[in-house]
Formats: sequence, C-alpha cells, structure tokens
Amino acid sequence: MVPPNDRGNVRLRWRHHLENGPAGDLFGRGWDLDASLAWYSDRGYLPEFDQDAALTDEQQETYLRLGKSWGVSAFSILGSTRLEDEAVALLRRSDDLFRTDYALQTESLPAASWHLVNYPLLRQEATGLVPVNVSAQLGAAALEREWDDVTEDFLATTTGWRSERVLRGDAEGRVTMPFELGPIQVTPAFGGSLLATDRANGYANAGTDAAEDSQVRSAGFYAVRVGSEAHATFDVSNDFLDLHGLRHVISPEGQWFHRFHVDEDPLTFQTNDLVDELVEQNVVSFRLRNRLQTKREGRMVDWLDYEFRFLWYADETTGTGGSLLGLREDFAQPLQRLDFPGEDKYLRATREGSAFHQHRMRMQVRPDLWLMGEADYDMQRNDLETTGAGVRYFATRQFSVFLGRRTIDEDSDIWTVRGDYVLSDRWAFAGEFQKDTDDSDQGLRTRVGLYRRSHDLTIAVEFESERLLDETSLSFVLYPHHWLARKDDPFSKRRPLDFEALRWYR
Repeated sequence: MVPPNDRGNVRLRWRHHLENGPAGDLFGRGWDLDASLAWYSDRGYLPEFDQDAALTDEQQETYLRLGKSWGVSAFSILGSTRLEDEAVALLRRSDDLFRTDYALQTESLPAASWHLVNYPLLRQEATGLVPVNVSAQLGAAALEREWDDVTEDFLATTTGWRSERVLRGDAEGRVTMPFELGPIQVTPAFGGSLLATDRANGYANAGTDAAEDSQVRSAGFYAVRVGSEAHATFDVSNDFLDLHGLRHVISPEGQWFHRFHVDEDPLTFQTNDLVDELVEQNVVSFRLRNRLQTKREGRMVDWLDYEFRFLWYADETTGTGGSLLGLREDFAQPLQRLDFPGEDKYLRATREGSAFHQHRMRMQVRPDLWLMGEADYDMQRNDLETTGAGVRYFATRQFSVFLGRRTIDEDSDIWTVRGDYVLSDRWAFAGEFQKDTDDSDQGLRTRVGLYRRSHDLTIAVEFESERLLDETSLSFVLYPHHWLARKDDPFSKRRPLDFEALRWYR
C-alpha cells in the first residue's frame, strides 16, 4: 500500500474510426481503433474512492484494439497490459481470497481473432432440401494472468506458484440447417471446438511436472430449436389507457441442447475467458413470450411484454461450472453458448432434472406509468432465487420517479428510489437513494447529479454519500457517448432495478 497522501488514478479512453488521412491510408478504411489508459496507485484505491468503477465498470486496464467488420466477417487484434503490478481487489466477502472482480487480469500480448457469422455455405437450391449456414471463430493469443500483489504473494507462499504466460490457439465451428414445417421454424445445429495451450494450468499443477505439459481439448455439441409465432388483432380502444387497437403476438420456442463431449476438465487450463469454461451437459428449455401491442403517437409499442422460461437438465451436472479463480467477462461469446446463455449461473450447484423457471414482465400501462417485475424460482431448492419489481411514473414529460425492490435469496433486500428531471433539451437533474433492509437495515447510498449533454459528451457533476463505507464524494465526469454501449447515456438513464444487486447475482 502506498502512503495515504500519495494516492491517485488516471483513466483515459479514446476511439477513432479510420477513414481519411494517413492512418486510413496506412491501415485501410473502415477500421475502428480503441485505446484505454488505466493507472491506479494501489489495490484499494477504486473501492475506496470510486466505487462505481469497482462495482459496475469493466476491468481497469491499458489496451490498444484494432478491429474491422465487413459483410459476415470481422477481425480484431488486441494488446493489453497493466501499468502497475497491483490490481484492484474488490473482496465480496472478508474471507474471500479469490472471487474478486479485479484481482485477476488477463494480459493480451497480443491476441487476434477472426469471426464468421452465419455464412450461407450452401443455399437451399443447391442442396434441394435445406440451406447450410456456417459460423466460425479462430483465435491465437499470448496470454498472461496477472494477480494483485497480496494474492500473488499468498499463492507463492502456499503453493509456490505465480502467474505465467500461455500461448493459446482455439478454433470453433457451428453449422445450422434451418427449415420450415408450415408455421413452425426448425433449426438443427451442430459443431465443436479445439483449444490448445503450450502448457497446463500452473496453479492446478503447481509443483508437478504436468505444469509444463501442453494441453489440447476438443468439444462437440448438437442442438435443435423449434419455434413459431402467431398474431391476432383486436379492435380495442380506451382513452384512459391510451389504447388504439390491440395486437397479440405469441412466440413459443423449445430447445434441446447437448454438449456431449468435453475431453478435458476446465481446471486443466489456465482460465482466461468463457471459451475455457466448457462442461458436458444435456439441457431442455422452453420459452413462451406474449406481447400485447398498441399504437401510441403513430408508432407501435409493447403495452405488455411477458416472458416465461423453463430449464430442465436431462443428465446430472456436477456443479463444476464457473472457475474458482474467476474469468474475464468481456470476451466474445463462444458459439457453443448461443443456445444456452447464462449457463454458468445455473451450474454452480449439482443439478439433475428440475432446474429453474423464470418470469420477466414489462408493461406500459399508460404513457406515464410503467411497471416491471421478474422472478427466478429454483425448483431444486423449492425457493425463489431472486425477485424484482418496480414502478416508474412520469408526473410530467420532464419529471419521472422510480421505486423498485430487488431481493436476492440469503443476500440482500434492496430498495431504490430515483427521480429524474429534464430541465431542457441539454440539461437534466437526477437523484437516487438506495437502502438494504435485509438484516442490517442500513442505507446504501444517496446520489444527486446534474447532467449537461452535448453532441459527443455528457458532462456530469455528481455528489454521492456512501453510507456503507461512511464516505462522501463530489465528482466531475465526462461521459463520451461512444463509450456508453453497455450503459445508458446518463442524460436519459432510467435504471429499471438497482444495477449493483443485479450484477452481483450472476
């Protein structure tokens, strides 16, 4: 830890689209260049002085990325490093030595990837039966796992192991053959992957000769998705609810996904991203989405959007999903996970047969009144895993208030109150208060902010009082609009439910 009076951080981000000029002539037009610079003085700086960055932002890192997409293809090359040896360790529990968001960082020295998305290899006219579409991902990288100083010293003392560099190559392919049976769309799919590294997971094999062995893993899967959509229109009109016609859209969908072969345990590999985390599983899911649509101000809106999903495990899983040491979350989604998103959350425990049923609902009762709710019920535990409910009311076009509650079983019960006031086309004011009523019945934080929007930036002056850490801060922030892909523009931000609680339940 550096002296308390000599602490700080720097974070700069830059994006440039190469068109004209010397850079465009050198690399070619159509490339996007992203750069980030991140420096912090010690492992405790962000959790203490910038909790949002520690809780909700991407990993703090320094990188340079060049990428381009054309047609159904894309290519990118990434180089990343850390300017300091100490990472930011955000401990979720006082006894939690590993499961941190920033204590682990994968440096790309460099990494390159190529993607092919749903390329029509054979058209229906050529096969005489069904079209054949191919997706593929190829990657090659020199990767190094970096630890914060405290965790690295602990592992070195207890196991003799420190982070190491790994050369890795991976290839993944997916073939789909969609066809229709009347109103039913059927999409069979199959594929597989190869992953090779020049050495095994050094942590899992610390002190053994196996740590220097190269590793190759193959995996295979097949799946089938069956879905349809039906419509019905009703002549309904109601001035109070602002209904001008009603259209019912129902979309049932069933899926069977079987990853039948994974010939190496995930812990054999140095875990860097989701590509490294594959386990055999056999899952059946059913999804039913109902939407009631109406016209408001000349455009179609979803008056009610309700979705139900059910998951069932045909074979027993051993609860090996998810790495003890954590993994990166901002890599490309592996093709094998397109059929079963979020599988890590459900594989934390051994499962066989019953799993989850999930409910999601959004309703614009009136243009000035929105309702939302969700729930995940664990059929194996016979208990609600998480619930959420909220209401947002627009008193005027300029002012709205939100009240929401999210509960996470055996963890938290968080209430959020937020108000937003649009002063003009460019100025807005927002205030938010959160409180956790579970056990401690303590306030979480109070925040107020003034936002000024320009063409490329949103300028924010924010005041925050953090009750949990007994801290108060005043900040001046520039939000480049290009960098808000994962977060809403603060000028128009409407958090449906508290983001921190949602993030912690993953």
